[in-house]
Amino acid sequence: MAKTAPQKIVRIIGLNQGGGARIHCRQLNDYIEETGRQTVTFIPPSPFSDPLTKTKNANSIYIERLRLSEVFLYLVRHRSTISYVHVHLKNAVILFSWMAILFRLPLIVTVHQEIVSGSLRSSLSNRVYTFFLRRATSVISISNYIKVQLNAIGVNSTMIWNASEDVLPQTRKREPNGHRTLVIGVVGELTARKGVEDLCELTKLVPPECTFAVYGVGPLSSILSGVRGVELRGYESDRSVIYSSIDVLLMLSHGEPFGRVLTEAMANSLPVIARHSGGAIEVVDREWTFNTLGECAELVSKLRCQRARSEVGASNREKFTSLFSLDVFYGRLKEFGI
Repeated sequence: MAKTAPQKIVRIIGLNQGGGARIHCRQLNDYIEETGRQTVTFIPPSPFSDPLTKTKNANSIYIERLRLSEVFLYLVRHRSTISYVHVHLKNAVILFSWMAILFRLPLIVTVHQEIVSGSLRSSLSNRVYTFFLRRATSVISISNYIKVQLNAIGVNSTMIWNASEDVLPQTRKREPNGHRTLVIGVVGELTARKGVEDLCELTKLVPPECTFAVYGVGPLSSILSGVRGVELRGYESDRSVIYSSIDVLLMLSHGEPFGRVLTEAMANSLPVIARHSGGAIEVVDREWTFNTLGECAELVSKLRCQRARSEVGASNREKFTSLFSLDVFYGRLKEFGI
């Protein structure tokens, strides 16, 4: 009797600068690997050192290229053993979804980004994007914020929050912060959407004992150079380095779809502060979100007290465990049928 070929899941990830989508897909692959199935992931190479896609496990194959012809030929050759095609990020949905439809393979799309229209070009791409979202077998949204936007364009989705590792490996224990500088971490691409321009103004509103440790690179890095209280630490692939060196995590982003850095900090028992917008309001308790930079500065001042940081951090850790841990995430994937 011929041996049945193992089921394969083909994952296609669009352009992503080494951040949340890459982590999300590695977590999905780890989960599927435990079920005995194989994942084959087509992903563009990261511009940074990226340990997430350097796995040597035969059940989790990463092909660090994103070529139409290569993906097409792979689907042609293996379509009889493919369980489904799972596509992540808008550009990949537009470029590759038609292949799954052509070969009558189940198509799952995870929406990690806002559904927005601006220029004529983005409006046209959104029409194509929406076309494929409506024809997908299933659509997953990473927050209720995204789910509402999908509902508005007539796309039903299942909401499954992102997850973070329990406590990042090799995290160094932070020294108690008594009289030394309060270190506020800002993590992410240095762009306008991430609120980088607001950081310049915020430094004028917080006590001089506050230092902003900025981890990331981007086009707006130059405007932070020389700003009082700002330390530009560049891109750091080892996230344990970040969370072991800060006292508070601050997210200034406008309309962030979820905010993985928030849950990573919560897993490490850190206080988090975020703008009251986007998916962040589903993660952060209302009392630690802000609408104005003045409100943000007041929240920072409250956390100068070590006892307050410990209490908020402990509460965040409990919330992380109950809502945003890998165990919870994998349970929701099982319910969904992945």
